[in-house]
Order: sequence, then structure tokens, then C-alpha cells
Amino acid sequence: MAEIHVRNQQETDDGFRFDVTIDEAGRRSTHVVSLSRADYERWGSAGVSAAAVTRRCVEILLERVSQRKLLEHFDVREAVQLYPAFEMEIHRHFR
Repeated sequence: MAEIHVRNQQETDDGFRFDVTIDEAGRRSTHVVSLSRADYERWGSAGVSAAAVTRRCVEILLERVSQRKLLEHFDVREAVQLYPAFEMEIHRHFR
């Protein structure tokens, strides 16, 4: 299982940006992941941080694609467009 570290939250005009490091099977990759405020409010629940939502999004992505295939910079909204069940899985996790 991958070890995922979400750090350095930066607020942007429309949401959040995080530095994400993934360690899996001796391989390390770093990514800049954006989460819109609208997605955070839709997927998170009271007391859940934007970092926790971002972490769960990365976990779900890693269930579908290898770490090597993740872009260096991406917005989690892109995952929703590629994987229709993605949004339902996030809701199920936080509700």
C-alpha cells in the first residue's frame, strides 16, 4: 500500500493546492494537487480538512492507475471526469 503525505496547504482564489508525496514499493513521486472549494464543500463533511479530502482522492486514484501515471500537477476534478464512480466513492468515505 502506498504511503501518501499531503503537505503545504496553500489557499488559492478558488480552492486549495497541496504538495503530495507518494512512497510505494521503493518509488517516490511528488505532485502538486489542486482541490476546488466547491469540490471540497461537496465532498467533505463537518470537521474534515481539505487535506484529508485530497488524500482520499489520491488514494482512490491509486486504486485505478499506477503511481507513475499520475501527472506532476493535477486537479482532482480531472479524476471525476475520467472515472465516473470516483465522486460516489468520495461521498461514501466521508458520509
